[in-house]
Amino acid sequence: MKETFQIPTPETLEALTGKELYDLWTSLHQLIKQKYNMEQMWNHGGKKWTYEYKYRRGGKTLCALYAKEQTIGFMVILGKDERTKFESMSDNVDKINYPNFNLEAQEINTILHAEWYFSAKMPNLNETYYDKVNQLEDDMDVMKGQMVQIQQLLRAINVK
Repeated sequence: MKETFQIPTPETLEALTGKELYDLWTSLHQLIKQKYNMEQMWNHGGKKWTYEYKYRRGGKTLCALYAKEQTIGFMVILGKDERTKFESMSDNVDKINYPNFNLEAQEINTILHAEWYFSAKMPNLNETYYDKVNQLEDDMDVMKGQMVQIQQLLRAINVK
């Protein structure tokens, strides 16, 4: 006998994802709900997720939210024009660890959707980048101070 699917309560979702990610889920949901008139449908999350929440119009899924332990996902189905625009953009500041991806022309037509995953364990790349820049600036200030001291010592030695 197949188990009946239970729509999760807000408390269940928050317990599953954690407060910060539940708040993000709620914000995304409210934004989509306010801006677009779509059917909304809960579902099992399949093999990768505990829950799936689809936003549909005309029988087609346009986007979806996913939830599992300490992680949420957001999928957007892109049309051909949106896909081309998405692939041409990149605001990734950590090019070494997260390089842009390049696609062959024959691969582009196989992309059907874009997915974003948010996890409590996921590093904030912008914060990490700016922390490194700040540390580098601090190190430069220390080195400048040390250079001034070395120059003063050299002047003192040359005067004697």
